[in-house]
Amino acid sequence: MTSARLRPPPYGRELLEKRAKGLPVNVFVYCGRDAWRLAEKRPRGGRLAVPEDTDWRTMDFECATGLELVVVSRGWDQDQLDDFCQHLIRAGVKLAVGILVVKDRDLPAAPDVEVTYYKPELRRVAA
Repeated sequence: MTSARLRPPPYGRELLEKRAKGLPVNVFVYCGRDAWRLAEKRPRGGRLAVPEDTDWRTMDFECATGLELVVVSRGWDQDQLDDFCQHLIRAGVKLAVGILVVKDRDLPAAPDVEVTYYKPELRRVAA
């Protein structure tokens, strides 16, 4: 990694603005395939995106410090989700609920998913 300054993830500034106003936040982080499309459907200040063509290691997640996040990943494997969520915990996130979409189904059926909880004191706990 170079010493270049990391940038906030897409929609990170929105989240910072909402927090600065003291408003409650309910943040979803969309990772991988369709991250942009899915994040666009969330309210301003309640979304972050890690597009599939972007390395999350180039992003500064300070905007999410102290928050509880729902992380939805499509097109990632469990190791990628683990690495990312554990990075979020090290960056100061209070809780990351990782949802790995295993198999998409046609709507209205729900996709097959695996859920993992990441907390500072536990690191990783399978649901």
